[in-house]
Amino acid sequence: MAFPILIALTGISFILCGIFQQDPAPGYDPEGLELTTPTLQGLIHLFFAGVCALCAVFGLLIMAQRFAKHSTWHAWRTYSLFMTNVLVIFVIIYAIWSRASSGFAGMFERFALMIVPTWSLTFLYRLEKGIPFMFSRVSQEENKN
Repeated sequence: MAFPILIALTGISFILCGIFQQDPAPGYDPEGLELTTPTLQGLIHLFFAGVCALCAVFGLLIMAQRFAKHSTWHAWRTYSLFMTNVLVIFVIIYAIWSRASSGFAGMFERFALMIVPTWSLTFLYRLEKGIPFMFSRVSQEENKN
């Protein structure tokens, strides 16, 4: 039950991030504001961006834990943990590069935003088609007999 709630919170946070505009950052200040202190609107945006990232990470971790309990889903545990690590790495790279005017920060922010939808679409596609990600050793032996 926790995963759907966390994904819903991720989606709500996305919407709220769109409503509350972020402050200009180094390398992206189209209006030339050169703000030295964050605005309330920018802080709200950052808060909901953090909620979004945390909900996404915890959602994937919860699913990895759930998959670990079932031998036929063991590869999905690995896939979920892999996607969690990739998400965290992309967010860290974004955080580091958002302080410099390199132009790469936004690219890694977008990459991070695509992790949960990619995981979800892969999961839903396999459920719809009835294709397991990987069979357990037990089920492979049963299929041979």
